[in-house]
Amino acid sequence: FTGYLVGLKYKLGQGEFKAVASRQQQSNNVASDVDRVRQYGVGYDYFLSKRTDLYAYLGRERVAHASSIQLGISHKF
Repeated sequence: FTGYLVGLKYKLGQGEFKAVASRQQQSNNVASDVDRVRQYGVGYDYFLSKRTDLYAYLGRERVAHASSIQLGISHKF
């Protein structure tokens, strides 16, 4: 397999904006769409304190034509 992942993080307001793009392909089968995976995502982390944040992410996977949404809270112990 060959692949890459590119991401960025940018401080925006009370949190951080995040974006990611990735691609993975099986090396021995270049012509097949089944062996090619592309994913894209964007998100935002809103910091409530130094150790706690709310997050929201939206992602898209092109091999399965699936979308995902994640919402939650994270606390670091």
